[in-house]
Amino acid sequence: MTQKVILFLLIGMLTLACNSGGSGDSTDESNESDADSNSDGDSDTDGDSDSDGDSDTDGDSDTDGDSDSDGDSDSDGDSDSDGDSDSDGDSDSDGDSDSDGDTDSDGDSDSDGDSDSDTETGPTCAFPNSFKWTDHGGPLAQPKNGWVSLKDFSTCGYNDQILVYSTYHDGSNYHSQMMLFDDWDSMGSATQVDLPFDTVAPTITYFEPKDIWILAYQWCSAYFCYRTSKDPTDPNGWSSEQALLKEDVVTEDGAQYGPIDQEIICDDDTCYLFYNGDNDHVYRASMPIGQFPGLFSGSEDILKDTAYFEAVQLYTVKGTGKYLMMIENNANPRSFSALVADDLGGKFTPLGNMASKANSTFSQNWTSDISHGDIFRKNPDQTHTIDSCKLELLYQGRDPNASSTYDTRPYRPGLLTMTQQPQ
Repeated sequence: MTQKVILFLLIGMLTLACNSGGSGDSTDESNESDADSNSDGDSDTDGDSDSDGDSDTDGDSDTDGDSDSDGDSDSDGDSDSDGDSDSDGDSDSDGDSDSDGDTDSDGDSDSDGDSDSDTETGPTCAFPNSFKWTDHGGPLAQPKNGWVSLKDFSTCGYNDQILVYSTYHDGSNYHSQMMLFDDWDSMGSATQVDLPFDTVAPTITYFEPKDIWILAYQWCSAYFCYRTSKDPTDPNGWSSEQALLKEDVVTEDGAQYGPIDQEIICDDDTCYLFYNGDNDHVYRASMPIGQFPGLFSGSEDILKDTAYFEAVQLYTVKGTGKYLMMIENNANPRSFSALVADDLGGKFTPLGNMASKANSTFSQNWTSDISHGDIFRKNPDQTHTIDSCKLELLYQGRDPNASSTYDTRPYRPGLLTMTQQPQ
C-alpha cells in the first residue's frame, strides 16, 4: 500500500512538472515573438498575424505577406506599390492604368497614342547643318475616289502607326482627307477618308497640356481656323470651327491671297503661329501656352527673301536645343530652304538648300518638284520634336511632263529619307 502511495505521489509530481513546462511553452510560443500568436506565430510579428506570418509584417496581412508591403495588398504585392494596384503594377504609375500604361498620358487609352516623347530612346545626333536625301522610289499612293491630287501633307505618329492629313482636289474644289497606316509601304493601300468638312492645308498636332488634338487649316470663316478632338482618327469627332487668326498684316506687303499655310509649335511657355503670304515673307504671332488654343494676334514680319514662298514648317530638333524652319521656295522646280534658331521667338539664320533635286537621289524620275510637306513626327505633341538621326520628309511631287492648271496639278505623296547623318 505504501509503495502504491509513493508511486502515486511520484506520478503526481511528474504530471505537475510537465504542466509547468507546458505553461512555459505557452509563454514562449503562443504569447511571445516565437509562437503562433506572437511575433513569430500566427498572431505575432512573424506568424500568420504577425510580421512574418499571415497577419503580420511578413505574412498574409503584414508587410511581407498578402496584405502587407510585400504581399498581395502591400507595397510589393497585388495591391501595393509593386503589385497589380500599386505604383509598379497594373493600376499604378508603371502599369496599365498609370502614367506609362494603357490609360495614361503616354499610353494606349489617352489622346496622344503610343508615339510620345517618353518612349523615344537611343542616341542623339547633332543639328543637321547640311542635307542629303534618297527618294523612296516613286509615289507612295495614288488619289482615290476620283480625286485628281493629294497634297499639303501633315504627318505624325499615332499608336505606333502613321497618321496623315492632307488636301485633295476633286477636279472642281479643294477638300481634305486623312489616312492611318502601319508603314510607308502600306500607304498606297490605306483608306483615304474624306473629312465631313472642308479644310485646306491642314496641320495636325497633339496639344499635351489639355490632352486634345488640334486640326488647323486655312480658307475658312477666318484667315486660319481650328477644330479640336480627342481622337484624330475619327472624322466625325472634330469640334465646331473656331478662329485661329483674323488679322491681315500681309496685304500691305503685297500678298495677293492673304495669310496662308499656318504652322503651330510651342515651347514650354509659349505657342507660336508661323505663316506665309506668297510674298517673300514669313510672319509670326504668339500667345502664352496656357491660353492656347485660341485667337492669335500681334503678328510680326520676321523674315524676307525673294526665295521664300509658302509651306513654312517648324521643328524642335531633339537633344540639340535648336529649332529648324523649312520653307518652300518660289522656284521651278519647287524646293525647300532651311533656317535655324535657338529660340522660337528669336532670330532665324539661313542654312541654305534643304531639299531639292540637287541634293536628293532618285531611282525614278517621277518628279522635279519637292513641294509642300512635313517631316514625320513620331512624337505628335506641340513641340514638333524630330530626331535628326532619322529624318523622313513626306512631300508632294508630280509628273514633270504633266500639263494642267495649278489647282489640278497631279500631286502625289513622295518620301525623302535623310542619308547624311549629322555628327
